[in-house]
Amino acid sequence: MLTKYCKPYLKSLSLVFSIAIMLFSCSSDHENVVLWEAIYPVTVAYSSPRTVDLNKDGVLDIVIGTGSGEWIFTDVGVLAIDGKTGKRLWHLPARNQVVGSAIFYDITKDGVSDVFIGGRSAELKAVNGATGQLIWEFLQTDDAHTPKSLGWFNFTTPQLIPDQNNDGFDDLLIANGGDASLRADNFNRPKGKLLIISSKDKSIIAQAEMPDGKETYLSPLFIQKHEDNAEIIFGTGGETISGHLYKTTLADLLRGDISKAQVLIETIQKGVIAPPLLVDITNDGVLDIVQNIVEGKTIAVDGKTNQKLWEVGLSGTEAYNQPAVGYFNGDKIPDFFINFSIGIWPNFNNVIKTAVIDGKTGNIIYQKDLQGNGFSFTSPLTVDIDQDGISEVLMTLNQQDSSASITRLVYINFTTTQTTIIDELKGTNWASTPWIGDMEKDGKADIIYLAGTVEKEHDPESAFYSIPLRFNLRRVELSNLSSQQILWGGYMGNKYNGIFDVKR
Repeated sequence: MLTKYCKPYLKSLSLVFSIAIMLFSCSSDHENVVLWEAIYPVTVAYSSPRTVDLNKDGVLDIVIGTGSGEWIFTDVGVLAIDGKTGKRLWHLPARNQVVGSAIFYDITKDGVSDVFIGGRSAELKAVNGATGQLIWEFLQTDDAHTPKSLGWFNFTTPQLIPDQNNDGFDDLLIANGGDASLRADNFNRPKGKLLIISSKDKSIIAQAEMPDGKETYLSPLFIQKHEDNAEIIFGTGGETISGHLYKTTLADLLRGDISKAQVLIETIQKGVIAPPLLVDITNDGVLDIVQNIVEGKTIAVDGKTNQKLWEVGLSGTEAYNQPAVGYFNGDKIPDFFINFSIGIWPNFNNVIKTAVIDGKTGNIIYQKDLQGNGFSFTSPLTVDIDQDGISEVLMTLNQQDSSASITRLVYINFTTTQTTIIDELKGTNWASTPWIGDMEKDGKADIIYLAGTVEKEHDPESAFYSIPLRFNLRRVELSNLSSQQILWGGYMGNKYNGIFDVKR
């Protein structure tokens, strides 16, 4: 492994569920170092880590959605961690797992970004970033099943949009849908909703049901073309339900009617779950749409004409993640790396299919099966470690054998076709995309990633429920990588908005 471990010491935190292990840096210019590891017993994390400076020490901190077992109240539903030390800054309870990823915006006007994050059972919270105090929550109940009776389901990851109710604060674009209590073979599913919610006071500014009447899991994206022309990309369907990828206007959503939304993609058997990428691959100055669909395909759509540009499928696979975008050949058009799981949810083989797609043509320019690696719901990232102009992919792999599971943090060099292990943790990373960036603004890149362990118990009313045993979160410093070499550094991109704008 590339990681060099230095002599550690153990320091207990004030609460029993959190332990931070500090590993002092003794690196040279070419060594990668584990700086700290935080351990949270009886907790699970399917959310992706996101970073913001909450304690004003000049180092980015980490916010992540957490939880206990499905449908179980937990004291640790939203967690903020000191990026410098790995210690807990604050945490909030939740009635179910908080699986969405956070966005940040200062509504308290104290100079510290506040946190907006959602998840299952209509969990949606605004949290004071400096203190961890709850500002508001969408529904006030400790019972995970109450929201369903009120017609509310999972909240996705929100996006900030310009102020729509004239209160002086940006607002939230978000989707709600998906009944996780239903069996996979139950096709009678609740209609999803697209909403605009006030960031200041949680009031619903606008809402509309999905045009096809289907469920939704996809986190919508926002495209501000100019002041009076904004578009929204959203999608429907699930693991066993077909769906659509749509484009509508902000104006139509504000009217509460998105029935005239433009169909960009129509699926056959399964839906669209992960959000798309917005990236100009036609070189016309307009953002195009690149979408993974659950049926094991990647489809590119022209952002100007709404017509399909190309489609790539990997047979026998399913896709629950985003592509990674970068530059994998010699031209100036962005290309895409995909990693799909072999099998049908919830049963997957111990192989991951990967491919690199030429963004200009849709041709596959690299393809490989990664043997011995289980399902991968996490999204890959792109960096240029060797500064040769050809992107490398950074991702986690779940290495499984008869006795244990290991999450490996790796990067793939497509010039040498070599996969290199950076670091590894015991356990499995189910759906938490790593984050990579410069946490201290010292010219060195840091990776935040995690792994966890659970006990799975079958439930005749659903696929399974899980009892978390623990999860481990690590900060790894890559001393030979700068922030300028990071192209796609987190779930939904460097700015968390799904837009790729790095020019070659």
